[in-house]
Amino acid sequence: MKETSIIDALAKLVSQMSAQWDCEKFFAGFLKIYGTASSSIERALKNDRAVNVACEEINDRLERPDAAVANRVYFRFLKHDADVRGSLDEVKALKEFNNPKARLQYIICCSSQMISVYDAVADDTDSFALQELPSNYRIFLPLTGSFQRISVKESGEADAKACRKLTNLLDALNAVSSRKCSPSFCSAELRQAGSARCR
Repeated sequence: MKETSIIDALAKLVSQMSAQWDCEKFFAGFLKIYGTASSSIERALKNDRAVNVACEEINDRLERPDAAVANRVYFRFLKHDADVRGSLDEVKALKEFNNPKARLQYIICCSSQMISVYDAVADDTDSFALQELPSNYRIFLPLTGSFQRISVKESGEADAKACRKLTNLLDALNAVSSRKCSPSFCSAELRQAGSARCR
């Protein structure tokens, strides 16, 4: 599915949920938009343990038992917005989420107004109003199998060294352009900065 189609489908889903919240319809609609097979969605909602890899426990804060489809998403539906963000940490600690066979990339905890997401691959957490889901569609693109979220992490000394070299090169280029230097001076200054010869 193209990104514009995903945005349009999410906007339609959010509009439907604003009119009449139904956590099971949200679960089914969301997963279908991102390419999950209808049969897997139906079996997870029916708590078919061959498909639904979520914890079976329920408490009075939940709208329904958790639902999760292996290799996809772990969902938790809460009655109150105030419980949404804190539930991410609870789900992260569950053995069902940490089961290597389940290979769950996302946790989605939501209520009728709020959504919090944890991406296990990027080790990143986001929270936003359910109405903002269409503008946050990129978070979930890896579910389509065509995209991967990129996370940039510092790798230490190599990054610092490369940054210093680039800074020296840019300083040298700035000096060259402002001085209208002679070719021999230009070459020496750029070589010192770690670059190729000036032409």
